[in-house]
Amino acid sequence: MLRSLRFTIFLIFLALAFASLCAPPETEVKMPSQKEVEFHLEKARQAVFESQEKFLSTEIKTDAVKMGTINLESIASELKITQEQLQNKKSIQRENLPRLYVCISLGFSDEAIKRILNEAKIVGASVVIRGFYKDFNSTIKRVSKFSSDGGLAIDPTIFEKYNIETVPAFVLTSENLTATAHGSASIRYFLELVVRQGTPGEAELAERFLKGYQKGPL
Repeated sequence: MLRSLRFTIFLIFLALAFASLCAPPETEVKMPSQKEVEFHLEKARQAVFESQEKFLSTEIKTDAVKMGTINLESIASELKITQEQLQNKKSIQRENLPRLYVCISLGFSDEAIKRILNEAKIVGASVVIRGFYKDFNSTIKRVSKFSSDGGLAIDPTIFEKYNIETVPAFVLTSENLTATAHGSASIRYFLELVVRQGTPGEAELAERFLKGYQKGPL
């Protein structure tokens, strides 16, 4: 900044000297007064100051943006939260929710299937079948027949996960506990059986579903 000020002063005096040389001999060159010199010097200082202030302002803004970016990246790195991790967390939470499955076959009579579906709606149970009934078209036709009664789910993974070989079968599961039973019985009978003969955790879970008979679907 000092160098720029000196250069500006030099240009002012150079311009005055040039004016004196180019003036006609009979013309008297009027030298600038002290106030005029101070005025031009002040203008030069102001110009240099404004230029330096603008430069510093730009530098500060750039540093602030960089600092903000670094802070955000640092926070994201520390929290280690990614979309995939959030999805995995939600998936685990869904798996740990209490579930009640009733495994059946489309070979059951219409009356038996409707009775199971109606009771499943009361306690919030899911009624599942292993796979196709005869063929694809026959399966779709038969499943759609019960859509108004709550619907059936085709899920062979439930049968594989809980080793279901015969139906009807009942599965009560939550985090770290599972209770299963086979045989022609109602959902209510199965839940009451778990309350009587299951572990404390299983009994507590069964009682939660049994409340559906008083309060409606879970």
